[in-house]
Amino acid sequence: MTRPKILEDVGFDIYVDTSKLRDLPLSIQQMNINDLIWCFDFPVWEKDGTDDWNLTPKEVIEKKPETMEHMKKIEEASLDYPIVVIFHKEKWVILDGIHRLVKAYLLEKPTVDAKVLTKDNEFFINALKQ
Repeated sequence: MTRPKILEDVGFDIYVDTSKLRDLPLSIQQMNINDLIWCFDFPVWEKDGTDDWNLTPKEVIEKKPETMEHMKKIEEASLDYPIVVIFHKEKWVILDGIHRLVKAYLLEKPTVDAKVLTKDNEFFINALKQ
């Protein structure tokens, strides 16, 4: 399955093995949630019972139909683990941790722990590409 062009256009065009991202030896920083929630408007997930890019985090936050699977993932997400972001195409793009970001947002936290990949970390990105 390929990602919709709308995701490619806004910066979700870096494909990496997200399971490897969590082990990167990067320092953890506090990120302002307001710099990250722009992604809540884009279909990064799938609605319950489907296999398509047809659900936005905003729809889950608003408790729209067919969002229970992702709401459960958000509830179970642990904020003990940082999200992983990169500054790409003039904005912060989340490479891993949107469920954790939504949880932090719902808990009204102003910041979230994040590992930040930079151009200096390009060797990490190349090693993690799918």
